[in-house]
Amino acid sequence: MTEIDAKYQKLKRLDTLDEDDFISGLNIEKYTKSKKNPTQKMMENWKAGITVGLVNLPLCVSLAVASGSTPAAGIMSGIIAGIVSCIAGGSNFNIVGPTGALSGFLLNIVGRYGVSALPYIAFTTGILTLVVKFYQLERYIDLCPTAVNEGFTLGVAFIIFFNQMNSALGIGKIKKEEQPYEMHTPGPQEEETLIHQIIENLKHIDQMKGEAFLIYLIFFFGLYILLKNYPTTPWMIVAAIVGIILGPLVPTIDTLKTKFGIIHFTIFDFSYLKESDPSILFDPRIWIDSLPIAFVAILESLISAKIADSMTGTRFHKQNEVRGLALSNLICGILGGIPVTAALARTALNIKSGATHKYSAGISSGLMLILAGLFIGFFSYIPMAVVAAQVCIVAVRMVNVSELTHIYHHDKKNFTILMAVAIICILRDPVIGIVLGMLIYLIAFCENLTIPCVEMITTHEKNVVTQGSREAVPVFSNIEHHMADIPHQEGDYLIYRIVGILTFMNMTEHVERLKAIAQKEQDKIIVISLRYMNYIDMDALNALKVLVEKVSKDIPKSPNSSLNKIVITGISKSKLEKINNHEWVEKMKAQNALIVNEHSTVRKASKLTKY
Repeated sequence: MTEIDAKYQKLKRLDTLDEDDFISGLNIEKYTKSKKNPTQKMMENWKAGITVGLVNLPLCVSLAVASGSTPAAGIMSGIIAGIVSCIAGGSNFNIVGPTGALSGFLLNIVGRYGVSALPYIAFTTGILTLVVKFYQLERYIDLCPTAVNEGFTLGVAFIIFFNQMNSALGIGKIKKEEQPYEMHTPGPQEEETLIHQIIENLKHIDQMKGEAFLIYLIFFFGLYILLKNYPTTPWMIVAAIVGIILGPLVPTIDTLKTKFGIIHFTIFDFSYLKESDPSILFDPRIWIDSLPIAFVAILESLISAKIADSMTGTRFHKQNEVRGLALSNLICGILGGIPVTAALARTALNIKSGATHKYSAGISSGLMLILAGLFIGFFSYIPMAVVAAQVCIVAVRMVNVSELTHIYHHDKKNFTILMAVAIICILRDPVIGIVLGMLIYLIAFCENLTIPCVEMITTHEKNVVTQGSREAVPVFSNIEHHMADIPHQEGDYLIYRIVGILTFMNMTEHVERLKAIAQKEQDKIIVISLRYMNYIDMDALNALKVLVEKVSKDIPKSPNSSLNKIVITGISKSKLEKINNHEWVEKMKAQNALIVNEHSTVRKASKLTKY
């Protein structure tokens, strides 16, 4: 045995490990599950649950009003969603309920079909979410790039903020007379964009009430400063209590009582069944309008859970989280509530308040149920200007300024996509913004895939020279580092490692490069290594076939022709299963024209046939 062979036997072949077996062997779930008993979990989470409950109650009222629904429906949905997510959810920290991200969509639904359609929308959203879970489609929603997601959030934040300007200015709701939903109407009612609403506000600016606007400014800036400096204190409930006291003292401004009368709370409300015919569920338009709501709800929940995991160092169960979200919307819809999703700001507050388990969400819902049952009538006296301030604070806090600044300074192309998505959301529609943004981003991404990425290793004066595909700066290293890709035969060699993917987009460039190498390096074995290729499909296999055939034909004949060979190495277990069943591979292997070496047999392959 030569010295090199002896050293090779001592190499640790990490790449022979099966990735799935290795990860499953770690048994991550075993280490992420808490071993504490329910009483200990309850004691650890009661403080966070109470803190979140005090914040969640006024926000459910404000966001339900911002969605065109009633305060009682918002509280009901917050309580139900909290209990269901506590039982069936996959994240220990997500707080599910009415959110600003959905309020713009729901406001359009109310304008189109009436407020009684919201429970049906919640129900259809739950059904669509169950479909996503059944087919495990959530992994594709997970692919939404950061630029598109941040642009969508920015656009929705603008929509939420300016939708509250009526209440902030004391003008009140300006809209056309609401028409009841009819099954056979020729089409949806004409919708007004945010720009139209702003113009309408400016037309009626003479109706502005100075005292309402002053209250809005005081509460908005007061909440902004207090939440920034003392984030764990439930300032939203403090603002609601001050608003309850202030409402009767300033009778000239509108309150929740002005719009909804005295608020009465129940854990269910089936009045929507009388106001809207249940046959509305057979109207395809309802399902089409529910699609973006379900998409955003799932996206927000998964992103919120991911961020919570990054803050706590834990791991949530993605499918269980989608299941909890689906059941929350289904039950909310049946009981007369509105669509819900995870709220990032309240989830972050939950974590900062010391939450360690889903029990905090259950405690939060229990506290909301008690407070709503005892004091819901007092919420009727909260001025609409205070509600507007609370909703606008939610909108402002939705925008991740640090992330936007980071993208601007480090990736101008992605920042341009981000702003385009935000502008489309504001001027036209959030769903169109997401779809166009993802389309533009994926086109830009595919352009990068056309650039081939390779690493070339060749013998040179008893050393190994490594060159990247873009910079031809030689890097010297020990030969043992590359032994896994070297055929067991005397002679010089050149390893051509294809990194990333091989598809029709970059195949031509690889072929041209290998042709040039074959012409120049006539007396070397050409080794095509797939060790660092992470994507092979039907197109990639056809591309590989074309690549090998074309290059082999262009290898010139020389006196030492026995060294003019092409060898393929670096085939992992998963790649081998795909490539072995391919017809052209089997044919070439049968003719000894192509040798495919699995990791464990790389050094045993000594029968290299001239191609």
